[in-house]
Amino acid sequence: MIEQLLVKRYQWEDIVRRYNIPNHNGTIDNLKWFVDHGHQSNRLRRRFKEAHNLAASIIEMADSYNENTNLSSVCRQEV
Repeated sequence: MIEQLLVKRYQWEDIVRRYNIPNHNGTIDNLKWFVDHGHQSNRLRRRFKEAHNLAASIIEMADSYNENTNLSSVCRQEV
């Protein structure tokens, strides 16, 4: 699961490296921003639809992973 996330994140970062976005790192916050606002200045760019689908897929996979994993001790917060 983690490996798939990392591969998809690398693919997304490779596609959007020349896109007009505030931050090109594949963090969840950046991916969410891209899904919500990336179309404004990038929708006509080559491979935009692929990048958008990758971002949405990564977010979905990460959410699913977080639901199935208890990382409360890592975050030092009680669940």
